[in-house]
Amino acid sequence: MRELIMETYDDLDVIANVCRKMFDDKGKLHVTVKLFEESLSAKQRGLYWRWVSTICADTGDTKDDFHEQAKERIFLNIYLADAVNHQELIQLVETMKAVRMKIPSEYPLIRKWIVKHVSHLDATVKNMKDVLKQLESEANSLGIRLPPPPGPGLTYETQYGER
Repeated sequence: MRELIMETYDDLDVIANVCRKMFDDKGKLHVTVKLFEESLSAKQRGLYWRWVSTICADTGDTKDDFHEQAKERIFLNIYLADAVNHQELIQLVETMKAVRMKIPSEYPLIRKWIVKHVSHLDATVKNMKDVLKQLESEANSLGIRLPPPPGPGLTYETQYGER
């Protein structure tokens, strides 16, 4: 299987040549075209942890405890709103809701397991932009001033959001 990313119109020629070569060698092709979405950037992760450190310095929470709470309070909700990139998680949560109706005593254990397996590394660039907005909002409501993203005139949207 070949995965090609088109960044310019010139790449169309390259893609066409690859398809011609593959067709000549193998015959029938299955071609899928989708919009490109960048994965979570190191800059976004860095800003997230910088902001978590700032909030924890003010609240007295440990970064690990705060992050575990954020996985349930922020990440999970953002992932559940993103049906395109987190379909498996959405199906798991729907199953959990059905279990809650039939076996309510098992619900807290299943919820804890799901939250444990939610990872900030599964966030898309857009997901993380939403996480950073939510984190900023929570910090503001607590009266905590977060450091700006590094770089003059940059925000998490211009520097760390979608390109």
